[in-house]
Amino acid sequence: MKKRLESYAGIVGDDYIQGIYDLGAYCENKTMAHVNSTYYGGGVAEMLQTYIPLLNDAGLSTEWRSFKGGRDFFNVTKKIHNSLQGMNAPITKEDIEYYENTMDENAQFTNLEWYDLVVIDDPQPCGLVNRYLRKFPYLWKPFPLLLNLSEIQKKQPWVWRCHIDLTNPNKTTWEFLRNYLEYYDAIVVSSRQYRLPIKKPHSFIAPAIDPLSDKNKEISDSEIDRQLERYGIDDDMPLLVQVSRFDPWKDPLGVIGVHRRVQKEMKCRLVLIGSMATDDPEGEKIFNDVFRDVEKERDIVLITAQNDLLVNALQRRADVVIQKSLREGFGLTVSEAMWKGTPVVASRVGGIPLQIDDGVNGYLVEGVEQCAERVSHLLKHKPLAQKLGQHAKEKVRKNFLIPRLVKDEIELFRNTTRPTVTRTLHGGVSSLLKQLEQLTLLPVLRPRFKQVFRQRKRKPVKPRPLL
Repeated sequence: MKKRLESYAGIVGDDYIQGIYDLGAYCENKTMAHVNSTYYGGGVAEMLQTYIPLLNDAGLSTEWRSFKGGRDFFNVTKKIHNSLQGMNAPITKEDIEYYENTMDENAQFTNLEWYDLVVIDDPQPCGLVNRYLRKFPYLWKPFPLLLNLSEIQKKQPWVWRCHIDLTNPNKTTWEFLRNYLEYYDAIVVSSRQYRLPIKKPHSFIAPAIDPLSDKNKEISDSEIDRQLERYGIDDDMPLLVQVSRFDPWKDPLGVIGVHRRVQKEMKCRLVLIGSMATDDPEGEKIFNDVFRDVEKERDIVLITAQNDLLVNALQRRADVVIQKSLREGFGLTVSEAMWKGTPVVASRVGGIPLQIDDGVNGYLVEGVEQCAERVSHLLKHKPLAQKLGQHAKEKVRKNFLIPRLVKDEIELFRNTTRPTVTRTLHGGVSSLLKQLEQLTLLPVLRPRFKQVFRQRKRKPVKPRPLL
């Protein structure tokens, strides 16, 4: 079923949705492309699946392109990802060569010339930026549409959207990335604390969740029971859940340590669930390490299924959701659990404090011991857990739902493309005709162009007053 903004009016209000449509009206006949590294797995792909259709519904024609690379390429980009987040794993000359070759290959079959704005998500496809002409995007538009444009762009701006924590990057890897960022026209990060040391316009746009998706929509108790039963998960004792990729930055072994400490005070069950993404070859290794550590513990369940309804059921049935990340760009799973009214205990890192106000709608912690203390406290004090959950849902409703992200994206488009626009088309007629002739595009249509532009310049005739 086609996604429509109006479906969210019951959650965010009719006026808010109408405001988005009003913004989108300024983007008629405009186009944008998002490019990332995978169609599924991880928060970025999940957001794109939702807000690309909603941007189209709002009036901004938007497409989603996925970068193509083999396992060796994603081993390199995972290394880049880890070192940008502070791991001591600098890239080598061989890594750079492999990365550059993959950029060249993708540029050969990925046409990005005709969009009015291109947004590149995260480091994996970042190097595409200097492989395109990026001039006169209007020349690539269908000819009938070109004739009806009220303004033209002299340049195609590119924006780099960063979803990871770059507060303490490896210097070698950062300089490698920075060389590409110099070509971009603007940078988007999740909060002001992530502002990069580079002289480029910055926008601060937090990620968001889709409250109507299978992962976040309201589901019945019977559906929750069905999902848990299908995967053999008993809820005969308090349930702790962490939803995350099997990734060292998500610290699954640390979560297991929390569970073992809580177990000393009361019986509880831990579920670690995370899907495997095509751009994360490290996931299988981390999962195997975790499995070997817990294979004899019956109260710990590991799941790698891609099942949004199961995640929904677990986050709703959980007594406490844990997010014990060591680094975190934002952590959408925190907002997912908060939206369901479930109390969250999470690390005080990255973008998590943007979502959790400590002691008001959840708890922020440092280390295994403090995390275990807070989890135990919530399991012993159910009214407090319920109160935190109620406040958490309201925080997400006001700040981290997908309609707000759609609005922010449209404003980003307008702010980024505006400096590249020739305000009145007839001021650029000679330039337009010259470019068309250089490309040998129908020079016989010159008289037609002149006729169109004369009509645009003609002032409307005032009607005579009736006698």
